Order: sequence, then C-alpha cells, then structure tokens
Amino acid sequence: MKIDQEFKTIEITVMINDYLYPSQSYSKDKGMSREMSMKGHIDDPGVGPLGDIYENDWNSNFSWAPINIEMQLDSGGWIKEFIEKLDETAIGNIAIRKNVEVTTFKMDGQDIINPPVDVWLALPSKLFSSVEETLKNNKKSGKLGRLKITVRVAKNQVVLNNTDWNSRRYLKVKDLDVSGDCLELCIFEFNFCQTVLDIEQSKQKRVKTIDSKAEKSVSSIILNNYDFFFDTSRGRYERINIEGKTTKNPYGYKSELIDVSIELQEFWQFSEDLWSGYELPEKSFYGRYRYSNDLNHLSLTLAHHPEDFEDQIKPLLLRLDSIHVRLSVSFAEKLNFDADQEGNVVRFLIASQNIEKINLQANEQEVIEKLTNIDRKISDYVNSLDERFDSVEKVIRHDASQNMREIEGIKKQMALPRDILSRIVLKIPIIGSILRFLAR
Repeated sequence: MKIDQEFKTIEITVMINDYLYPSQSYSKDKGMSREMSMKGHIDDPGVGPLGDIYENDWNSNFSWAPINIEMQLDSGGWIKEFIEKLDETAIGNIAIRKNVEVTTFKMDGQDIINPPVDVWLALPSKLFSSVEETLKNNKKSGKLGRLKITVRVAKNQVVLNNTDWNSRRYLKVKDLDVSGDCLELCIFEFNFCQTVLDIEQSKQKRVKTIDSKAEKSVSSIILNNYDFFFDTSRGRYERINIEGKTTKNPYGYKSELIDVSIELQEFWQFSEDLWSGYELPEKSFYGRYRYSNDLNHLSLTLAHHPEDFEDQIKPLLLRLDSIHVRLSVSFAEKLNFDADQEGNVVRFLIASQNIEKINLQANEQEVIEKLTNIDRKISDYVNSLDERFDSVEKVIRHDASQNMREIEGIKKQMALPRDILSRIVLKIPIIGSILRFLAR
C-alpha cells in the first residue's frame, strides 16, 4: 500500500464474546513474545437491538459476521514483520474473505466455523496488558467487549453505489468491495472497552433483511392496546395482536389519524427459503403491510425473534398504561395513503417515553374531592364579597350625596337670618353640629 495514494477511513466495530488466555514464548534469537486471540462478530453500523438492519444498510454482508483477532506483543514477532511489509505506519492488518462468506470444517465430528474476517494486531506492552485485564473482567462478569479498528481504504477497494468518491464525507463497512478473492486492509487505530451487554446476547442469531431497491418510507405508530395468547402445550405465543394509530403526513402540523392493527409472527413465515423446523432463516422480510383506502386502515404483520418478544416487546406492552410506546416501521415501498396498497416491511423499531401517572388511593381521592369543594366554597364567598362591597359602595355614595345637600341647605339658612345673634349662633361649630343633629 502506497502512502501517497488518496485514502479514506472506515471504522469497523466488533463485539467480543470470547478469548483465549495469552501464551508466552521465548528464544535467544527473537526474545520473549506474547500472543492472545479474541473471537466475536462484526457489529455492522446498521444492526439494531432487535437484529434489524438500519434503512441505509440493509442486506449488508458484514452484519453479525464472525471475526477472529490475533494480537501479539509489539516486540518484533511475526505479526510485526508481516504488518511492516504492507505499511510501516500500520499497527495491524485485516483480511476479508470473498463476499464475507462463512465456511465450516470438521473437527472431532463437529462443525467448526471458519470466520470470514481475520485481524492481526501488534500492540505495545502496556496496551497488551490493558486488553488482557479488560478481557478477564469481561469473562468474569459475563459482559461483551467492544473493539473498534480504523482501516484506510483506496478508491478501488470500495463500491461507490453511483456516488462520487470525492463527494463522500465518510464510508461505511458495507461500502467495502468484497467481490474479489480476498480484501486486505491496514489498521491504523485501535480502541477496546467493556460494554454493559451480556455475552448471551451475542449468541442470538440475527436475520438479514432481504434487499429492496424501491423508494422507502417510514411511519411512526403510537400503540394503545394489545392482547396475546400463549399455548402451554407448545410453549409458544400463538397470537400477538396490537392496536395503535399513525398519521398520513408525519411532517404536517395537522394530519388525519389512521387506525393500525398489528400482528406479530415469527420470522420463518416471512422468508423466501423453505421452512426447516423453527430455525430462523438467513434472510427475511421483517413483515408485510396492507392499507385500505376505503376503511382508512393499515394492517401490519411483523416478524420477531421469539426471545425478543419475552425480553423486550412484552415488558413494554405491559406498561402501556404508564408509558408511550412508539413503533417505527420502514416500508419497502413509498406509502402515500392515497389508494389501496400492500407490500413488505423491511425494518421496525420500538421506543418508549415515560409518562408515569399518579394512582391515588381511596383516602387520597376523598381528600382531593373535599379540597375541590372547599375551593368552590371559597370562590363563591369571594364572589359574594364583591357583591357586598358593591352594595356598601352604593350606600356610602348615597349618604355622601345626601349630606352634601343638607350642608347646602344649612348654608342657605345661615344667609337668611338678619339679626346679629342668629348669625353668631349659627357660625359656632358646636351649635351648628347640634342643630344639624336635631334636624336629622
């Protein structure tokens, strides 16, 4: 690989579910060396918690692909020599088999998976020890490890899908061209950590979505009711029905609501492959839909993992009275809601929003009713006070007006007497008050 070429980078995320304890070797010629291997699967950027592949990445060959990682202490061992022949600035190398094809071989009468992706890394002493310690903690706590490696690719090593190489801001794992015999890339960055995910989650088989080239659309459905039936003789859920509502125009301020009915079924009913027992298919649609324009009704039949209903979907449905549960469904075709239409579902996601309600006890309800009655009485009393103040104000205004008229009459009387004694008597304040009192 020549450094003066034009390159771009791709980040590959790997979930580690197992590892082999380090081995040590020593010779006078090469000195001491330490090696350690990890196993896991590629967590393609399009894989969601239910195994679905995100709308821009469905049908990726890398989804859940097994991978083997060989690590060696950076002390001049064979991995270091091998990497330096490719690029002296690299810290590792990755080799991808044609079409990321998983093969098997027999060992002691058992089928052993031969991973389609192999990684070799040369790590410095401190990083090697840190990875070893993290792997020990993961195994002890039953948790997955997450490994991220960054590779550098050239233009002829990717499939551009009718997109100009110079206009792309970043590349994804599915953009790698794996049509050749073997694709080899150099690794330039390494990141390793522990996750909160359990190792058991990595053993659950994931189903790839059958590719759809048509224009796609997404609807968000609010769930509001459900019922399901469990057959104890078979140990399986026979029927899982859910009801909800969606909108014709998810981006409009006001949009007509549509009734939605949903039935959950297992994946084998949606596969193009022949059904063999109850094993999940390699590839499948995630459901089918039918829209009736006359009834204004959308019917969905969705595929699910048997474990996912018990562990993830059912707990959400049981809390529909206290949380908003939203189902986001991706259709293989553009759904316009202007005519009868049917087709396939290629993805669905479930999300919840907490809206916990306060459930009142009987005595609390009684207290609230009493407080409501008191509030009503206070309101009536305040209204009555306003009426009383209005009537008092009217009386005061009437009395004030009457007194003014009496004073004007006294003034006129004071002007009438012509003898000096009468005028003096009327002008004395005390006598004037007495006379006004007697006049009333």
